Amino acid sequence: MKKTGLLSGEHSAFAEQLLVRLQQLAPGQVAENILLSHLLDREPVTYEAIIDLMSPRIPFYRWYLKQAALQGVAVCNNPFLMDIVQEWTALQLAQKLAIATPRTAILPSWEKPQSVPDRAFGNLSFPLDWQNIFEYVGFPALMMPAHEPPDESNTHFIADEKAFYRLHPLTGTRVMMLQQKLTWQAYYRCFAIGKEARVIAYHPGLPAHQRYQADFPITAARLEEITAKARKIQAFLGYDFQVSEWAVVDNQLYAVRLAQPFHEGFLTTLPDAVQNWICDSIAQTIARLLEQIQPQQDNLNWGQWPLASIQRRAFWNWSFIPV
Repeated sequence: MKKTGLLSGEHSAFAEQLLVRLQQLAPGQVAENILLSHLLDREPVTYEAIIDLMSPRIPFYRWYLKQAALQGVAVCNNPFLMDIVQEWTALQLAQKLAIATPRTAILPSWEKPQSVPDRAFGNLSFPLDWQNIFEYVGFPALMMPAHEPPDESNTHFIADEKAFYRLHPLTGTRVMMLQQKLTWQAYYRCFAIGKEARVIAYHPGLPAHQRYQADFPITAARLEEITAKARKIQAFLGYDFQVSEWAVVDNQLYAVRLAQPFHEGFLTTLPDAVQNWICDSIAQTIARLLEQIQPQQDNLNWGQWPLASIQRRAFWNWSFIPV
């Protein structure tokens, strides 16, 4: 009997709905919430598939997921992606795929790590060419950590140089990303879940409970463009469940946020109809996976970018093959 485990958190109603739907689509399987205490390096993981809706918020879980993946468990999303794909990486990949992105710069940390002596920074020019950075990115801008998924808690609005010099010292030893703040006319989120995708108008500047009430119009052509580009990014990066954000500026589409694995945090304020669609799409993805799993083999989704790298081919020259 095949078993599917679920890592979920505060949204217990969604978790219960998902477990019920999993059992409906794959009769005879066991679907249950995972309960963890600590990890032992020789302990077997007894699931064929695991749905991860929490490790982006609770990093401890990722160690368990990596252990499970190395034992042949199909983990969605691939737990190793969080180590190799950050927003900067995803933006670079998007540019290679001819997808427009905001102008972005990576900044050395304001403070040096305490354990690293000054003489170790011989490859870092000093003083930094701040003027070149400011002229390239422009103001207003957004500043966020380079190694963490951007969200409201760690993203700072930078109106001008004065604001930058006031806020950057507060970031300590974290490497930060400075990004052009687009003046957009419409903004959308795309939920890419397995083989399905759904685009929703979204206003990041409104209070949280009003953001999905945005009424930005969208043509059939724009809907198709967002869906196609979001699915392309999803397939090349290797996400099973992804959330991307897209802005329209003077009729041009920009990818704004890409390295966002879907997790329970996205359920807050999400309309019920969309939550139901996500629940059903996740369950269908897992039902298909359970039919394809090969015991004691790697059952992760590695995406077309890593696969191209293994074959020493330029991934941006590959023909797009939807997952």
